[in-house]
Amino acid sequence: MNINIKWLAISLAFFFIFYWILKAGNGWSFWGAIFIGWIFSRNRKKDLISKKEEPCKENYPSGEAINNAVQSEAERIRDLAEKKKDQAMKSGIPQLVDALYHDSIRYYPSWIRHTPRDSVPTIVTEAKEVDEKQSREECILLMMNGREYKFIHSTGNHEDSYWGDLEMFLNEEKVLHVSESLSEKEWGTEYYPNSVDAFIEGAWIKDFEILRDEIKKAEEEQKRKEFENPADIAKLKKSFGIE
Repeated sequence: MNINIKWLAISLAFFFIFYWILKAGNGWSFWGAIFIGWIFSRNRKKDLISKKEEPCKENYPSGEAINNAVQSEAERIRDLAEKKKDQAMKSGIPQLVDALYHDSIRYYPSWIRHTPRDSVPTIVTEAKEVDEKQSREECILLMMNGREYKFIHSTGNHEDSYWGDLEMFLNEEKVLHVSESLSEKEWGTEYYPNSVDAFIEGAWIKDFEILRDEIKKAEEEQKRKEFENPADIAKLKKSFGIE
């Protein structure tokens, strides 16, 4: 409990003075005691008011404190973003989506129209290319597992450096943005994801894992059919006299 030493001492002094005046027993002494009590209470009230006003100044944070708070929040956000980037790359999901896009997804609009439907995994129900008219190289819309995905891929170069950007949207919300480095080979361009600029986890991750598994299963089935091709087997039997 806070005790105001100053007013405790003054109170005790006035108590003894008041007691001495009353003990004297005359009228002037009585009115003198009343006057002293009034002076005491008036000064005490002023002191209390001034003390109530003083803490108000201390309640306002200083400019330095505000700057430190803003800086701390900025540091917190940047640290969390870096951690999420690292976690995303370690999960392998950005690399998976990037590879699926360049190896398969970008061709689905054509494959669905011109090749047997079994060349496109069953999880994909619709695929089409859209002209964004924003100097974008490609924009692919994909319906997969009841969800609409949009891929926007662009490339650029500066002197001898080539780069690529792959953005993926789920129902118009960006959930993935991968920055790529490019390498020109004899057989075409290879894309290497090197950083993540946006990554929002969600059910979409499972969709691409299913797509990966369906593609792998289809490739294994295609290899089996080629391996067991009746025409090739008959030719081998005839060529080597196998019964």
